[in-house]
Amino acid sequence: MDHEDLREALADQLADVETEPVDATVTLDGGSPTVVEAKDGEQVDTESLAAELLDVLPDAGPRT
Repeated sequence: MDHEDLREALADQLADVETEPVDATVTLDGGSPTVVEAKDGEQVDTESLAAELLDVLPDAGPRT
């Protein structure tokens, strides 16, 4: 299973949980610098997810 294909197939669901990182910025307001701190983004590791799915999808066990 290709993790890029998995990311594309799950795009709508991932959009609900992933966030883009935001770079820090500095603006001048009346001659004084104002810093807006950076924010980390979060992404699902679809490469690991794809590998884990391949381990469990063949199982005939109960699904919830």
